[in-house]
Amino acid sequence: MTTSTIIPIIDFSDFDTRENIIAQQVFDACKNFGLFYIINHSIDSSQIAQGFDLSKAFFELPEEKKKKFLKGEKYEGYLELYSQKSDYVEQETADHKELYDFMPFREDTNPSHLMPIPFLEYKNDIEKFSKDLHALALQILKLLSIELKLPNKPTENNTDLDVDWFEQRHRYDQPLIPGILRFQRYPRGDASKHKDELQAGEHTDFGTITLLFQKDVPGLEMKLKDSNKWIPVPIIENAVIVNVAGMLTVMTHGLLHSAFHRVIFTPEQEKRDRYSIAYFVQPESGVKLIDMPSPIIPKERPVSEDVPNDIIELTSDSYIKYRYQKSLEKK
Repeated sequence: MTTSTIIPIIDFSDFDTRENIIAQQVFDACKNFGLFYIINHSIDSSQIAQGFDLSKAFFELPEEKKKKFLKGEKYEGYLELYSQKSDYVEQETADHKELYDFMPFREDTNPSHLMPIPFLEYKNDIEKFSKDLHALALQILKLLSIELKLPNKPTENNTDLDVDWFEQRHRYDQPLIPGILRFQRYPRGDASKHKDELQAGEHTDFGTITLLFQKDVPGLEMKLKDSNKWIPVPIIENAVIVNVAGMLTVMTHGLLHSAFHRVIFTPEQEKRDRYSIAYFVQPESGVKLIDMPSPIIPKERPVSEDVPNDIIELTSDSYIKYRYQKSLEKK
């Protein structure tokens, strides 16, 4: 089915022979839109379908069973409805969504990976899904390394010159949270109650890039860079949506654009729950957000709307902690 949209749709087929062309397309999309689609990527459609099935199985559990896995102070686990504000500056009512986050599957930090029954039986599949998504994210970041002309210089922890600049700072098995897999549901509801409220407020994401899958029920919108006009991000079956997140905009001094996006209530949601699957890509612990050695980024860094400058001048840890805690504040 053909979908009409001005949002770039980038084909990853024949990747090895078309890498330079695809790199330019991804770079242009990141500069001019901050959000784009990828088709013919490496994630199998069966993995995506299974992810949505498992998400549905969990969120349909009774509330008391889901609450046994509440996040608390952890990054992994369940957040119930109206727990988080995507727009922590202007938004009054918290998001009309519930979610479950999976930390990277690393034996050193979480050997048991305790999880609800619907997930436990398919733990190996969820782990593979998480790692495959991270591999796709690294493939995208490598393309940006090429276009940003970043050197493959060795770091204190990584002396492999065949590993590109971004991959050196986004290793799956390293501390902090280089990737979070999220299942989320926006429950169906009475249009008279929900039609005027945002399901998720206007925001940019916290990390480097985000991968996203949608299914069945629309509602995602993005703000165009130049006109500030909101446009729908339509569902393209099995396509992955990629959006530039806040840290990447900071690191590139605004060259790569982090698109504001939100989720609105649609007529379809009056009868059906809206589900999405996200994979949030973030630098590993201790990565500096300043002094990216790219010869093409602007010399001056624009003032961030989301994070104070003294936080930005620290590390990825401080940036993530600041934005995450702000999103959970009760006003």
